[in-house]
Amino acid sequence: MTVLPSWNEAFGLVLVESLACGTPVVGADSGGIPEIVAVDAGVGALAPLGDTDRLAQAVIDTVRLAGDPATPARCVEHAKQWSWDKVGPDHLAAYQAALDA
Repeated sequence: MTVLPSWNEAFGLVLVESLACGTPVVGADSGGIPEIVAVDAGVGALAPLGDTDRLAQAVIDTVRLAGDPATPARCVEHAKQWSWDKVGPDHLAAYQAALDA
């Protein structure tokens, strides 16, 4: 499990890298982290900023999630939306559109 309780993290690449390795994650409900963790995807948990009790519970819940044999595959699949195979062409298209404008 990877825990990143950062305040206003713009993206949280460390969480995507963890997920790509099949490891569930915990993050603060702030900045770009909620988009990555996506609690309904079954890849981790979120806690409100500064709420240490909820952060501790999120860690406990994610330890349990890590015990599910299906979790690693779910994490890897979830992380694919940020793979270079996906974002690379999107970036090139954005740069091309800027050049064409």
